[in-house]
Formats: sequence, structure tokens, C-alpha cells
Amino acid sequence: MKIAKKIISYVLSLGIVVLLLKYTYKDLSINEFLGQVKQLKFTWLIGSVLLGLASHLIRAYRWSLLLQPLGFKVTLVKSFVALMIGYMSNLFIPRLGEIARCSVLSRTTNIPVGFLLGTVGIERVIDLLGLLVVVALTLLFTYPEIKSTFEIIFSSQTSQKFVFYGLIGLIILLAIVMIVAYCNHIRANQNKWLKKFRTFMISLKEGFYAIRASQVKKQIVYTTLIKWGLYYLSDYVGVFAIPATSHLNWSVGLAVLTMSSLSFAVPIQGAIGAYHLLVSSALVGYGIAPSNALLYATVIHAAHLLIVIIGGVVGIIYQNIWISSRKS
Repeated sequence: MKIAKKIISYVLSLGIVVLLLKYTYKDLSINEFLGQVKQLKFTWLIGSVLLGLASHLIRAYRWSLLLQPLGFKVTLVKSFVALMIGYMSNLFIPRLGEIARCSVLSRTTNIPVGFLLGTVGIERVIDLLGLLVVVALTLLFTYPEIKSTFEIIFSSQTSQKFVFYGLIGLIILLAIVMIVAYCNHIRANQNKWLKKFRTFMISLKEGFYAIRASQVKKQIVYTTLIKWGLYYLSDYVGVFAIPATSHLNWSVGLAVLTMSSLSFAVPIQGAIGAYHLLVSSALVGYGIAPSNALLYATVIHAAHLLIVIIGGVVGIIYQNIWISSRKS
């Protein structure tokens, strides 16, 4: 039954990806798109990718800082390798990345997975606060454009049908989950799951108390600010890689950052489809032609996705070499 649930979850999320891509690219001319690709300014594209890579390094460093108050010292290399493997895992099964990176770091450091999951929970809370700040700034400085963005997404009959069928799909998904849960006699395991949840919440609480009493809390705040700053710069610098968007001012970076962050909250593989729809719609809200907006979303997402795949593969190789050398 567990395998069945995973297969159902994977197929449904993949189906959502296909529908999103089909809807987003329905009016795109392939010849026009390829012609625009030839006009890309790759210097700016590389700059965007490098800034994105720097944000991953900062996030990995912050993770090591979160572990220090708990009495664990982790090198940047090990936390970065685990993080990149986690990112790559999300491309196969949504939300698998958090468990995967904790598992990888546990294998290379012998830190219990429970402690690592606790720090990931703390990360989520911190980043949620950061996202709320970004959304507030976006609404403050780009409200007309963001309003236009959502009008673009939900105005047409096609998008309304898409939302309708999406809700129907969600209802079906919930029904399937309930049926599978019933067949699996989830009530018999209720105490086990309740115990796991209680243990996780205790570790989360202890983690926050440990951070408050530690010397690294300021560093955690600074690294969080730097991380979000790098996210913003990565998105904004990418604008200059497309001739048709290079004239946009700094505020477009906030709009793109908000939309890209929301897209990664959707439980699908690597935000594929959701990123393209939301980010391209944000640029259309700034008066950019849909084909150019899609070019930005496609190129930037693909470039950063390539870095995640390369980083994940290198991380797996490093992990296997490190474990093999420790055994020998």
C-alpha cells in the first residue's frame, strides 16, 4: 500500500506538471522561441546562475549554523553536498528532498536524522517569515503589476477551466488518499504517527531554545538576509539576459522572486510548470510580450535546474567516495 500511495502521488504530480506546461505553452511558436534563444546574453545568464549557486552555499552554511547549538559541527562541504542531493531528489518525488538531505548528512556525520529534521523544520519557519517579508515588499512596490499578473492568470476561460479541473483533480486525490489510508488501517498506526509528530515538535522546540541561547543567532539572521538577497539578485540579473526584458527596473526582481517562491511551494517536481506559469505571468504584468516572458522563465529555470542536477550528481559521487574511504 505504501508503494501504491507513492505511485499515485508521483503520477498525479506529474500529471499536474504536464497540464501546467500544456497550458503555459499553448500559444508559443517554436520557431519564434528558438530565434529568441539566439539573442540571449549569456554573460548575464551565467551571472544569474552563479548568484543562485551562492544562495545554495549560504543556505548550506546556515544549516551548519543551526546544528551548532545542538552540539554538532558540520563542514560546509558536507552540508552543501547533502543540500544539493536533496534539491535533485525533489525532481523525482516532490518533498523528498528534505528527507533525502537529512539522510545523506546523517550518513556522512552520524548525526541522528531526528535532529536534522528538527533543524529543517526550523529552517522552514525562518524562511516562511522571510517569504512573508518579500511578499509584503512586493505588494508595497509592485501592487499594480502583481494585480495584473493574477488577472492574466485567472481571466481567460481556459484558465478558469484549468482551475476547475485542478480542483476536481485535488478532490479525487484526497479521495484516493482517504481510501488508501483506510485500506492500510491507518488507525492502527495512529499512536505511532502521533508519537513521531510529538517527537518532531519537541526537537523543533528544543532547537529554537538552543538557538536563542547560542552565539550564532545573529549569524543565522545575517545568512537568512543574504540568502534572500541572493535569490533576488539571481532573479533580477537574469532579466538582463533577455533583450526584451533588460529595460525593466529593480522592482521586477521582487515580483519574479515572489512568484518563483510561490511556484516552489506547489508539490510538484522541481516547480516545473508552476514556475513557468507564474513567473511568465508576472513579466506579462510588466508589459512584456508572452513569448519573451516565457523565454525568461524557461531559460532561467532550465539553467538553475542544470546546476541542481550537476550538483546532485557530484554530491552523490562525493558521498560514495567519502563513505568508501571511511570503510577502508
